[in-house]
Amino acid sequence: MYVETPMGALVQDLLFKDGWNADAPWVPVRRDLTGPVPDPGARVDVIGAEEAHERTAVQRASFTGSTFTNERWFAMSDGLPYADARCLVLRNGIGESVAAATVWSAGAGRPGYIEPMGVHNLHRGRGYGTAMVLACARALQELGSSSIYTVTPATNVGAIATYQAAGLEPLAEIRAQYREA
Repeated sequence: MYVETPMGALVQDLLFKDGWNADAPWVPVRRDLTGPVPDPGARVDVIGAEEAHERTAVQRASFTGSTFTNERWFAMSDGLPYADARCLVLRNGIGESVAAATVWSAGAGRPGYIEPMGVHNLHRGRGYGTAMVLACARALQELGSSSIYTVTPATNVGAIATYQAAGLEPLAEIRAQYREA
């Protein structure tokens, strides 16, 4: 069981005294979307059922151990929360799917969330991650979101740098508390 609480909150001390442990630190990143967002400089497609296989393949190649399948994509896209979400795929100059993300809007005037965002392991280090985050920001802006937000492990310095290059600012680290069942 996991619970996220503000760093330094009294509830953390109480949980620790009751046998809870601290999880690894994560870094939230955020960007306001009320101003212009630069063009990502690459082709980005909104993915539907016909291209779901591309979206799932990029995710599996982006995250070691990912089990995201076409069937799971269809289950996700059929769910009510997906009504205000979009899956995006960024393509390189020859049309290959090289990065993917899902953006989740909470509605007009509210924050939007990126989860997950990944770059295919064969295409890293070429700026595709930054371009993908910019595309996510633009998509959320079109959906009326006030800001873009996500979290990443504090140890993932490449992801933090990618988000910063796209204009997201790191916030104070957070940690969840967990207890073995």
